[in-house]
Amino acid sequence: AAHLLAPRRGSLTAVFPARRLDELMSALRSRGLRAERIVSVHPRPGVAAELVLVLARAGKPGVLTIDPPLVLETTQGEPTPLAQSIVSGEFDETLRSLPDKRLV
Repeated sequence: AAHLLAPRRGSLTAVFPARRLDELMSALRSRGLRAERIVSVHPRPGVAAELVLVLARAGKPGVLTIDPPLVLETTQGEPTPLAQSIVSGEFDETLRSLPDKRLV
């Protein structure tokens, strides 16, 4: 089904359990998709990632970018500034201000 969601030059974004990243990467490759960016999502600093965010595209293999991790809470249990901006919608405003780089 991934090839239907990411047709020629399309993209697919997945939120997936970090412990199953290898399965996702294999499934993407077998369907002609390549991971382009990965962000690990950690509940707190120093704790293993529970989720990964993966952007995949159809086409030839390219460069894989591993972005800095997204940490949701401080060691005191408070939301991190980035997590708070995502929850509050402020992050969405930041995204809207960026130029649209999608192919038409």
